[in-house]
Amino acid sequence: MGVPARLYKYLPSRFADDFVRRGDLFFCNLAHFRKIEDRGRRDLLEGLHMDRPDGSITIEMKSSGYRWQGKASFLNAIDPQRLLVLCLSELLLDSLFEKFRSDTCVEITDPSEFIRRCRMAVEKQFQFRDSDLLHGGVLYYAPNRPAPIDVTNPKQIPFCKHETYSQEREYRLAVPLKGALTVTRRIVNELFSFDEEVAAGISDERHVIIGCIDDIATLHSR
Repeated sequence: MGVPARLYKYLPSRFADDFVRRGDLFFCNLAHFRKIEDRGRRDLLEGLHMDRPDGSITIEMKSSGYRWQGKASFLNAIDPQRLLVLCLSELLLDSLFEKFRSDTCVEITDPSEFIRRCRMAVEKQFQFRDSDLLHGGVLYYAPNRPAPIDVTNPKQIPFCKHETYSQEREYRLAVPLKGALTVTRRIVNELFSFDEEVAAGISDERHVIIGCIDDIATLHSR
């Protein structure tokens, strides 16, 4: 999948000048989006892929003879506290202004150049000395259908989201901190809740300054 012809960043107008004139990009970790109070943006499945068959499954342990049958989900996850993302969209739509509670949208007219500058900035910052910049369009999935990605590949998991968010057509830039790209695999039953896990997560945010981007950006306001 190639880089789209345009990318769009929705944000409140008070942040638009810093975004364009300074290239001040606000990266948040995935734990932030699991804890965020705005229900329209909160996603408990950030940082993982869930495979949940419609029917029951059977688990057998040959060594002990243990057998369990029932409904369950298979989770492949990375550490949501150690993966930072900048979220953009491939679409310019009135509905996304409303969804993201924004009155301004920055249109990136040369996404390849924008990504190049982001990569250079990440490589230069000491806080990211063990990191690299990943980027790509988000792939939307239904838990009861085959995954559109390799769920065992930790570099692909940050780019999968539940299909209920597909109208966003998100394109994201991701910076994995040390230890982020290790996959944890679990099987959970219907009684499982993300509540304790989300409550224990710690939100994190980092500023990445890439310099003025007014040569590759256009502002749209509502």
